[in-house]
Amino acid sequence: MQGDHDDLDEPQSGRRMSFLAAAGWTVGLGLVASVVMELTESARPGAAVDLVNLVACRVVAVSVFLFVLLRIYAPDASVRDVLGVRPVSPLVVGLAAVAGALLSPGISLVDDIIYKRFPLSPEETDLLDKMMSVTSRGERLVLFASFGLVIPLFDELFFRGVVFRGLRRGRAEGLAVLGSAMLYGLSHMDLRALPTSLVLGLLAAWLRGRSGSITPAVLASIGANAAPLVPVLLGKGEVEMGGRLAVGTAIGAGVCAWVIAIVLARDGRAEQARLSDA
Repeated sequence: MQGDHDDLDEPQSGRRMSFLAAAGWTVGLGLVASVVMELTESARPGAAVDLVNLVACRVVAVSVFLFVLLRIYAPDASVRDVLGVRPVSPLVVGLAAVAGALLSPGISLVDDIIYKRFPLSPEETDLLDKMMSVTSRGERLVLFASFGLVIPLFDELFFRGVVFRGLRRGRAEGLAVLGSAMLYGLSHMDLRALPTSLVLGLLAAWLRGRSGSITPAVLASIGANAAPLVPVLLGKGEVEMGGRLAVGTAIGAGVCAWVIAIVLARDGRAEQARLSDA
């Protein structure tokens, strides 16, 4: 029988994941991360605003789910192959990071507009202020590493690694791209964050699909998340992004994506990687 029950096809290369299952695993990840956070908060009041604890809870939750998903969907396959850890053109790697960083001003501007129209509750604002209140160099470094490096990396391992591969098996690349991006957007559990997270998710998923490698997706996500934190890391505080800058950098990101598409269309390694994913 065809469809989502084709899970047993080609066990050595990994099984197909249904879209419903992928949604369930995504919701489960969010719930487990929340439960772990609540447990740490109960054990140590104030842990909910501790960046190290926040990152640790996310890393633990993602690591557990990666282990479980690999055992269920690809017990006999190479972990590197399932996650898409494959060689890719250095030019693509560099342009992916630049594209993500250039997308950041537009994302920040749209988020500002949305949150002004639909503001956070006083409790959410207070929690965010406490989390973002950093003064020393060490605290700024932890903030940058947490939201700019570690969390994007582990999110990509989940969404553009095992979930993308499961959705891609036996399906058109576009379906896996859209499915992975939508799940990534919905994983934030906040409809206000959906528009911009969906844009970033589409870029990362498109890079994953076209290159057959998770590396460009990871770097694009890190670029987008780390870029707005660079001024904070340097002790200059948050920088306001104007509309013209956001439009200009968005066009720059589009140019980067265009060049990436040309390079990957002529790259034999990318073609072979796409065949391996299928």
